[in-house]
Parts: sequence; C-alpha cells; structure tokens
Amino acid sequence: MPTVWPTTTPTACPTRGSSTRTIRRPVPTAARASCGSRAGKGALSSISASARGASPPDEGILTRPGHRRRVTGLRRYLSRRGIDTWVKADPSALGTSVPKTARDRFPGFEHVFKRYGAELYACAHVPRDLDRARVIVQAFLDILAYERGWQVMKACEAEYDAFHNALRDDLFASPTTEEVNGLLRSRRFVILQGPPGTGKTRMADEVRRQFFHGRGMTVQFHPAVTYEDFVVGLSPNHFSALPTLE
Repeated sequence: MPTVWPTTTPTACPTRGSSTRTIRRPVPTAARASCGSRAGKGALSSISASARGASPPDEGILTRPGHRRRVTGLRRYLSRRGIDTWVKADPSALGTSVPKTARDRFPGFEHVFKRYGAELYACAHVPRDLDRARVIVQAFLDILAYERGWQVMKACEAEYDAFHNALRDDLFASPTTEEVNGLLRSRRFVILQGPPGTGKTRMADEVRRQFFHGRGMTVQFHPAVTYEDFVVGLSPNHFSALPTLE
C-alpha cells in the first residue's frame, strides 16, 4: 500500500507489500524517506491498490466502511500542515487514473503515474526537510497500520492515537454557532449532520434565537418524504420577490 517514490527511477520500495505485523515507523532519512532522490525535489509518498502480494487483499480495504473517509481525512490532515496532497474521490475506482491536474502538481514523477496511475489513490509530496518528511511518512504508515490491523509498538502508541484523533476531528467537525450563522448569511442554507443525540436540533435552535431573534420554525417531515424529494426536488426560486422554494 504506501510507497515512497524517488524523482528518478525507483530502485527500492521498502514499504510496499510488507507482511510485518508489528511496526516501528522509520525516521525519514535520505535513504528511507526520499529513497536517495538525486533531483533535489524530494519524493512522492503514495497509497496504491494491489490485488497480489498483500494480505489481506487490498480490495477488501478499498471497500471497507470508513476507508474513504479516512483517506479524505489524511488529505485534510496534511493540507493543514502545508503539504501538497491529492486523493482519489473513490479509492475503489481502479479504472480511473490520476487526473492531469493532479499529475501536474507533482513534476518529476511521470514514470510513476504512467505505470501505476490507475492504482494510486493518495499522493503527497515528501520534501527533503526531514521534519516535514517525518509527518508525511508517519501519516501514511499509520493509515496502513490501522487498515491492516497491525500491532503498534508501545513507544509509538501516543503518536499513533494522536494522529487518528486528528483525523476524526477533520471528519467530524464541531462547528460553532457563529460559523453556522456565517454560512447562512453567505449561502442561505446549512445542513447539520451527525448521529442521533449529538446536538443538531439544539444548535439549530441556538442559531435561531441568537442571530435571528427567535424567528423561524421547526418542520418535521413525514417518513414517506425521501432525501431526493427534499434535497434534490426543492430549489430556491430566484425570481420570486420573497425567498421561496419550488
């Protein structure tokens, strides 16, 4: 799954197809994180799908509930740290290659995209700065460790748990009433989502009272009203003098 590619033709891919059950995340060095890149551009860390040479087969991971969300969370986690990252919208779409707009963001790795473009579904540029390289390689390995069910060494547990807690923070954001109000002012609608009992109705009522002087109403739909009927079937009428839906 995770692979570190040099900007020149790779001679070693130390993390690909590993069957190790206990991991100790490597400290990136010129040889291990950048694979001895000679072009001075760093390396490309990636996650790819492989049906052979891996146990369990990657197909089971690609379609596992939550895997797509975790990969999306990986992109947000790294982007917040100023690291250029691309992920495929659907990791299981093996017939979709890395788009040109994404390939152009990672010059020097044309040989990788040409050979593995359909299998790659997450890429991040690994710079020569060792501190930033460590963040990227550890993040990719922690994702792999979680999906494979590897036992993390005791000395790495704190960082491993902190990483996955950060992913959950990105996946399940906790917006404030001020943020919700800002969205309402800019686009006139907000959808609050979350499991039952997480405060969606309470927040909506707080926004109504705090920013709209209590104006507004609660509408409960009949069970026969489907998601498509409400979200797709209704749209704002821009030609009406009053804000209405049609």
